[in-house]
Amino acid sequence: MNGFFRLTIVCLKRAIFNVRFLSMVILLALCELLNVLPRIIDSAYWLNGRLYFGTTIIDLLFAEGATLMFCCTLIIPLVPYSCSLCDDVKNGMITSIVIKSGRYRYAIATALAVAISGFVCVFLGETLFMSVCSIFVDICRPERLQNYTFVSLMEGKPLLFLFFKIMLKALRGSFFALIALLISVYVKNRYLILALPVLIYYFLSYFGYFYLKLPVYFDVVAIFFAYVFEPRSISEGYSILYAFACTLLTGFLTAALVAKGVKKCY
Repeated sequence: MNGFFRLTIVCLKRAIFNVRFLSMVILLALCELLNVLPRIIDSAYWLNGRLYFGTTIIDLLFAEGATLMFCCTLIIPLVPYSCSLCDDVKNGMITSIVIKSGRYRYAIATALAVAISGFVCVFLGETLFMSVCSIFVDICRPERLQNYTFVSLMEGKPLLFLFFKIMLKALRGSFFALIALLISVYVKNRYLILALPVLIYYFLSYFGYFYLKLPVYFDVVAIFFAYVFEPRSISEGYSILYAFACTLLTGFLTAALVAKGVKKCY
């Protein structure tokens, strides 16, 4: 067990404690800001010689669209560690690591590091993005909270709503990072590994929604891009827990397939 924890810590250090991870956090915040910047500019007005903005952070979150910047936010959490299996195979480290630790420990530690790095990258990036936005715009308009169909907003808890939103996005980042790791078991092209999760999202968004008629509880788009349970009648927290459970199951599946794939690499 001590060997597993040591291996997990090493994987986390490779994933998080480096300049690449920090740059991805900043890049994600920048992409989110660029995604909503036109709306911020459009809401600007002068009054008594001072510049004001008519929008709010919550309004900006509802205005997000499937733009180029949005696609970048899906790819960025994959960069820190999702291609680690390919890197280890390419530089020949996979054999020595597996011999010392075992392929199951390696698979679980790698999947855990990928999930955590994807989650933390998005969590910090979104927090940075909202912190920067709060310099220019208000979090919400208290008198308008009753107009939203979300329990946390209707109860007058905008900060709780923002926390739930960040958590859902962070779980989305963790989920897609795991999917990228799973893909790397079969695909060795780094760019294709990073691009495929976005292609999967668009496939499920259009083909899956209109033709497959997936039940909402099995629809990736509904789980990680919206709230799977009706937010006007039940707290968003239940949808977050469901998304966490789906991410956890994906992690187990990914670790199992990575262990199976590693067996062929040494």
